[in-house]
This record gives sequence, structure tokens and C-alpha cells, in this order.
Amino acid sequence: CLTAKSLSGQEVAISARSSDEVAQLQVAIAEALGLPPAQTRLVVSATGQILEARPGATLGDVGLASGCELSAVAMPTLVVRRHVYNARGGAPPYRGSFLTATDEVELDANAPFAAQEQLIFPSEDCILLAIPRSADGRAPNKWENGLGVKVDLHASPAEVFGMSGQHEMVVLVPMDGMD
Repeated sequence: CLTAKSLSGQEVAISARSSDEVAQLQVAIAEALGLPPAQTRLVVSATGQILEARPGATLGDVGLASGCELSAVAMPTLVVRRHVYNARGGAPPYRGSFLTATDEVELDANAPFAAQEQLIFPSEDCILLAIPRSADGRAPNKWENGLGVKVDLHASPAEVFGMSGQHEMVVLVPMDGMD
């Protein structure tokens, strides 16, 4: 049995086995406390450890024991469309940065980008830019300089994008090696 508390003081007891997934526990606690499951994070009260709800991670994997007390916190998140461009060498018109992936990334709205680099960047030395959301939701196949605004990694997604969803991010991956 685990005990979970919200910041408002609500408390619930949840029965869980060590083989249960952290993600399932997170949803069960969020629903019991009336918090949005997608934005709820669980924190071990005694240690301050944030439990990451990675796919397949069980309570036993993260070392939770019966009688443990958790805090449930609703974290504001922001889902941002990300376009990844990889630089290519060669003779024109093959030289440049070309679109290789478009997806959506869920970021902590108030944490600096620098603290969330593992969610944003596919490799080191990338550049992050902000662009307005396109009307058709598509990004250009070849990146042209001057289309975006470089993002300060000490700023938060809420500061750069706002909560309206009217902006997207571009990640420029530099060319690796010689061309």
C-alpha cells in the first residue's frame, strides 16, 4: 500500500504491487486526487526523487516499497511540434540542411530548455530555433537561414512559445565530419 498526497492536502491510499508500472500508478493517483493524469508527476516524499513514467518501468525497478509516501504534483506541460533538419554536404543543390523528421515533444512549460535537452536534441551541438506555426502544419523541405529566431536555452518553453501553441521549434543538426 502506498500513500499519495496532493499539494492541496488531499490524501489517498493506493494498493500496488512491485510489478505494477509507474505509469499506471501515476494515472491511478492522479485520477483519485482529481489531477490531470498527463501532467501529474510523482515524487517520493522522503527523498524528493521524481518517478519517471518510462514505458515498462515498474515500481520494483524504481525501488518503491510498501508504505512509501508519494507527493503528486500537476506540472504544466506544453506540446510543441519539432522539425529536425540535418546538414548535408556536397555540390549544390545537395548542400544545406534538409528536413529529416517532424514530431511532437512534450516539455515542462516552466523548466529551462537547457534542463530538457535530452527531450529536444537528437545529438550534441544542435541549434534550437522558434518559428510561427504554419497554416498547413508543414515545414519546408530545405531550411533557409533567417526563417527562425534562435532560442535562449536558459528560457522556458512558456516564455518562448507561450501557452497558445502558435509556435513550433526547429532543431538544426550540424554536419558530422568532412564534406
